[in-house]
Amino acid sequence: MATYVIFSKVSPSASVIKLDDRHKAVQRRHKSECPNVSFRAGYALDRGYEVLDIVEADSLEEVQRAAKIIEEEGSATAEVVEAFPWREFVAKRSRAA
Repeated sequence: MATYVIFSKVSPSASVIKLDDRHKAVQRRHKSECPNVSFRAGYALDRGYEVLDIVEADSLEEVQRAAKIIEEEGSATAEVVEAFPWREFVAKRSRAA
């Protein structure tokens, strides 16, 4: 399984009161529509309405589907990036040089 980061930015016009309801709706859909995406951690960032989710999945397509659900249910934009351990990053860059 590969590790991915989903970076989401919730619209500032979204109601703070309804954020928890939106989160629950996203979780329900993830469970039913993206059973192969494993959510490992989620963080709210201290710079507005931004969220960082760390997930694992077998394919980028599965994670992109999860991100799409965040956009649809959460009044948000979402970006997916593959992540890997620092040593692996350095090794990949060393081989490319």
